[in-house]
Amino acid sequence: MAKRPQMKRYTIAIILFLSGMLIGMNLNSLTLKSKHQNKKSIEKLITLLTYIDQDYVDDINMDSLVNEIIIDWDKELKRDSVSN
Repeated sequence: MAKRPQMKRYTIAIILFLSGMLIGMNLNSLTLKSKHQNKKSIEKLITLLTYIDQDYVDDINMDSLVNEIIIDWDKELKRDSVSN
């Protein structure tokens, strides 16, 4: 009779272990999707800045433009984090 409670514990431990593995795999998948999406966004920004730098008629101070973008994003992110 003592073997049944011990077997039940092993079964519960195995179920918990497998559940943890599944959760970890799903979280990893979500992280990879997020990183892929971030990479696409960065590529879009680089494409835009390259277009402006190479094809825009007027001369553009790229350092100034990038600094302004960073400042605007920083303000936006701070505003969003405060409102949450």
